[in-house]
Amino acid sequence: MHKSILVVIAILTLFTLTARADFNWFNTSTNLIAYADGITPLHGHRTNYLEACFVQLIWAGPDDSIDPATYSGQGVTGDDQVQAWSWFGRNSFTPDGLMDGAPTFTADTDGYYYVRAWTAPSPDYDSGLVPTSTTNYYGNSDLWNNPGNEPGPDEFNFGGNGDANNIGWATTQQAIPEPSIAGLFLLGLAGLRYYRRRK
Repeated sequence: MHKSILVVIAILTLFTLTARADFNWFNTSTNLIAYADGITPLHGHRTNYLEACFVQLIWAGPDDSIDPATYSGQGVTGDDQVQAWSWFGRNSFTPDGLMDGAPTFTADTDGYYYVRAWTAPSPDYDSGLVPTSTTNYYGNSDLWNNPGNEPGPDEFNFGGNGDANNIGWATTQQAIPEPSIAGLFLLGLAGLRYYRRRK
């Protein structure tokens, strides 16, 4: 093999090798996650996910930014990728608005992550599917990057307000935008005009 090709392969290998570590993700009772009113804690349940609000841990992707949500599949768009999911009340003695004991995940220490909480249960928790009704809402935490100085598994505390990793919660829940009737009408007119001009 040519020497220059070997050099290129070695460089690519160095770039693809990334440091990975174990993380624990949770939120604390100092800042319970709320519904759209910013006051009422998300409903939790210690054992039944069908009665609890769905929550996801998401990698922001190579662009390190949060992409819009969608009501299909795992609910992510762009280059975002779901890493783990749970529900409020999991292993917690205070189920409403509090999630503790979520699964530990192994991730790239240089990557940026965030939590997305939904105001309804997942229809199929085992598959990690998001609530499909457009009447549901979601909220995103701030982006978080591993500080990399923990002796053991690092802690991703997305609860906000003075926690160890300084994560703030977007208490204003966001409805996923739907195309308006007027917008669809204008799009149809544009398509019709294009068709007539082609003809």
